[in-house]
Amino acid sequence: MHKNSKIFLFITITLCLTFSLSACSSADDEPANESKSTTTQGSNKTKSGNSSGVASELIGTWNADAADVLAANTANLGGTPGLDCSGLVSLTFTENASSGGGNVSCTVPQANIEVTGEVSWNCTSTTNSNVLTNKDCQHSGTVAYGSQEIPIPEIISNGDAKYKIDGDTLTLTFDEESVGKVIQTYTRA
Repeated sequence: MHKNSKIFLFITITLCLTFSLSACSSADDEPANESKSTTTQGSNKTKSGNSSGVASELIGTWNADAADVLAANTANLGGTPGLDCSGLVSLTFTENASSGGGNVSCTVPQANIEVTGEVSWNCTSTTNSNVLTNKDCQHSGTVAYGSQEIPIPEIISNGDAKYKIDGDTLTLTFDEESVGKVIQTYTRA
C-alpha cells in the first residue's frame, strides 16, 4: 500500500472517530447524584427526566469543535498525534428526536495531505432521569481526498449516554466497546 494511501485510510478512520456520536453505546456506571441534571434557563426551572420524549433542558442546538470531539473519542487510544482537525460538530434535540452533523477537515502537515468529511444523522430520542436514549438512528456522510470520495460507515447507533447540563455546557458520557469511556462536551448554540 502506498504511503499516502495509508495516511488517507488513517485520516478516514479518524474522521469517523471524530463524527462518532455519543449515545452510541451504553451509559457508564457513574453515580446518578453526580450526573443528575438540573438547570435554570431564564426564570423557568427544568429538570431532566421525560421518558416519553426529550427533556426540555436538552431541546435546542449544541456545538463542539471537531478537534475536541476527536480528542474525547480517541483519548483512551492515545489520541491522534500528527493530525490536525478543525470544523464544527452539532447536535440538535427536539421533543422526540435528535439530529446532528458536521463538516470536518483533517490534515497531516508533514505529509501535505488534507481530507474532508461531511456527515449528518437523526435518531428517535428519549430521556429518563439523566440518561439519553437514541434509537432508529440513520446517518449519511462522505469523506473526500482529492477526487476520491467514499461513504462514511455507520457512525451512530442505538444506545444510551448519561448527560449533564451545567449552564450552557452539555456533557455526554458513554462507553464504547472499542475505545472505553468517552466524555464529550458541547456548548449551547
